[in-house]
Amino acid sequence: MHQGFLTALHDFQVVGLAVVCAALGAGCVMQEDRCNMCGDPPSYGGGSYGGSGGSPSQSVVQATIDTGETLTTEKGKGAGVFIEYADGGRWHVFTSCDYDLYHEACAWDLLATVQSSGLISNAVIESAETGDGDRLYSDGASVNLVVSTASDFDGMTFQTTPGATVRFDVLLSGASDARYIYWVGEGGVHSGAPSNPIDLKPSTP
Repeated sequence: MHQGFLTALHDFQVVGLAVVCAALGAGCVMQEDRCNMCGDPPSYGGGSYGGSGGSPSQSVVQATIDTGETLTTEKGKGAGVFIEYADGGRWHVFTSCDYDLYHEACAWDLLATVQSSGLISNAVIESAETGDGDRLYSDGASVNLVVSTASDFDGMTFQTTPGATVRFDVLLSGASDARYIYWVGEGGVHSGAPSNPIDLKPSTP
């Protein structure tokens, strides 16, 4: 079982934090059971995606990601994929897990693909451990992060054309599950995506 737990920082201010929490309802805590039956999981090997990460009949939703907003959560307390965007085309994605609660690492496989013939550059893996099989692949149009996250954070940074839309596919233990995708958009924290994959378009370049 994996449990989602999220706290958001909005404009780096206490007032902003209260606004984000209010948008969520009861505090900034989300609890999710691991989704073991989320449709047919795409097959993959060697860190490369074998499918879209969602149901074949599912439409990909486009949503706004607010430029300059950041997310934070406690290590080892909840499972999630956290997506951030900074001006100038700078993306940051990191993963967490509820390892301290269930003693089971989270096997994440993430694919980010820039849309509209854009390019991805300067892809760098963060806080990964090669002994866990953590790795990063990039071909200029997409970047694939494969990590096993326990009581720590793993992640990646990459660069796109400023303002470019990026499509994110997320697999947890080989299964597509949109509930673990988090980002800040239109002034509020989104805990779970309406589709997987999902297209995120920055609010400003």
